[in-house]
Amino acid sequence: MSKSLQFIKDIVGGIEPGSIVLVEGPTGAGKTIFSASVAKEVIEEYDRKVAWIGVLLNLDDIKNIFSNIVRVCLNDYINAEKFKYYEFEIASISDRLVMISQLINDIIDTYAPGMIVIDFIDPIIEFASTSDLLSIRKMIKMSCGEKKCMVLMISRSLLHGLRSRAEMISDVVVKIKMEQPSYGAPRRFIELAKIKNIPQTRMIYELDVNKEYGVMIQPHGILKELKSNINHEVRIPTGIDGFDDILGGGLIRGTSTLLIGPSGVGKTIMMLTMAYNMAREGEYVYYISFEEPEQQLVETLRFLGFNKEGLKGELTIRSINPRTITINSFFSVIDRIVDFSKPIIIFIDGLYSLWKEFGPDFHRYVRDLIYYSKSSNATMMLSMIYEKGVEEKLYMWLSTMCDGIIEMSFERTDKSVRRLVYVRKMRLSFPPQKYFEVVFENKKLFIKTL
Repeated sequence: MSKSLQFIKDIVGGIEPGSIVLVEGPTGAGKTIFSASVAKEVIEEYDRKVAWIGVLLNLDDIKNIFSNIVRVCLNDYINAEKFKYYEFEIASISDRLVMISQLINDIIDTYAPGMIVIDFIDPIIEFASTSDLLSIRKMIKMSCGEKKCMVLMISRSLLHGLRSRAEMISDVVVKIKMEQPSYGAPRRFIELAKIKNIPQTRMIYELDVNKEYGVMIQPHGILKELKSNINHEVRIPTGIDGFDDILGGGLIRGTSTLLIGPSGVGKTIMMLTMAYNMAREGEYVYYISFEEPEQQLVETLRFLGFNKEGLKGELTIRSINPRTITINSFFSVIDRIVDFSKPIIIFIDGLYSLWKEFGPDFHRYVRDLIYYSKSSNATMMLSMIYEKGVEEKLYMWLSTMCDGIIEMSFERTDKSVRRLVYVRKMRLSFPPQKYFEVVFENKKLFIKTL
């Protein structure tokens, strides 16, 4: 995952100081949001000032974007003289290029910013001739190149031929597109289409915009070397009576396990019990649900008699509505919730909801998360509904990724129903090849032999 400027650096090594950068895309694609994110990086990571020339949006609009999406208070930048807003009033057609040229020169001379944003460039160059465009490009390059100031222009593409005009005077072209997939929320894509004098591979990244953590850019799928640091003798006890004996002492640290079974069989209670027991013994545990609200999960723990105050470790419970994220942001959302810098255990409850929201492709992102967790020595347990009607191929995909598969099921008799558990697969272990009974008694869960 990359920040707004970092993704360009990742591809071609960065942008030459004094460059003219065009950010183009249709209405609502996220051009201004991306540009505000770039401004934040210029101020905070490069310690340079930003000048924002407002043609379309006023200062209050820009403040709202910085506050709600970029997650910073613009007034703090303004008070520290790191950000300055200039309003550009549209004059007659013949005066627009002269006025923008004079304004840029004045900003360079009096404010000395590291970046000037023109939001947006279209009405300024709409009727300009080719010679006029080349003249303004020459002026910008002379004024800004000497001061190593980048000029970022925002443009609506494919509008009255403005796309070719804006690109004509640009050194770098960043294109942002938006699509509404068959599954899930709208997705934004960003393409580095041009860097002057550098051949491009035209890689497409996803622009992930989220009010909780701002703007992030990431490729399709996480490119991570497959590696792990697993020792089969290092086990994490589940704390469930009878279950650790079946598992050979507990889950192997650094492995991934898939818990499957029909709705109502007790998967969530099984996982919550394990999560609490592990945190009680000093583990750092993250429980993430895509199906139940956070408050309801906490109340379930209370119902089971668990006391969070008595934990030696930590238990973090989060609930995520799949409709609030895109499938490509799935990884980044988990990455921001979980602290991968220390040995941790991650429970993800509700893969079936992800499948229903995003379709079968979601398994690729689950795979990325599993591989990333292994390389970070994190231990993971995932749950998924598995019963008649659920696509067999989906289960096969997930089962090949995970080190262990634990199956829960119902057994119906004439007068009763029993819950059963069977360890179908567990790498580096030899669990008994038979079913055991899952018993809920006095708000406690334990496993016993049939």
